[in-house]
Amino acid sequence: MRGDIRSASALMRSSASRASSRVVRKKAYPEADIALIGLAVMGQNLILNMNDHGFVVCAFNRTVSKVDEFLANEAKGTKVVGAHSLEEMVSKLKKPRRIILLVKAGQAVDDFIKKLVRPALSPLLLV
Repeated sequence: MRGDIRSASALMRSSASRASSRVVRKKAYPEADIALIGLAVMGQNLILNMNDHGFVVCAFNRTVSKVDEFLANEAKGTKVVGAHSLEEMVSKLKKPRRIILLVKAGQAVDDFIKKLVRPALSPLLLV
């Protein structure tokens, strides 16, 4: 019986040391359900609407200062997260990645599509 107790004790210590070596690192931000590019009036309101309905949204704009202003003002106290680069935005998205592109028609749309549609980003849903 004494041997059984020692074996059980050794097993518990071994399990505890393995568990402590498997530290799960939690991200400093919640993973976003969807990202929205374009923080004009319509983009900001769509982000806030999605947030009100329980979605975590990542906001991005070519003019990075607009992201900071939006998070500090209109989106203050929400679960909205911001990104200062496309790479950062993509890293904050759950897979499959869902991105809404809400920018003025023309060259800006073409540029964003070229940057976003790459094999490294698949699977990707771009709206």
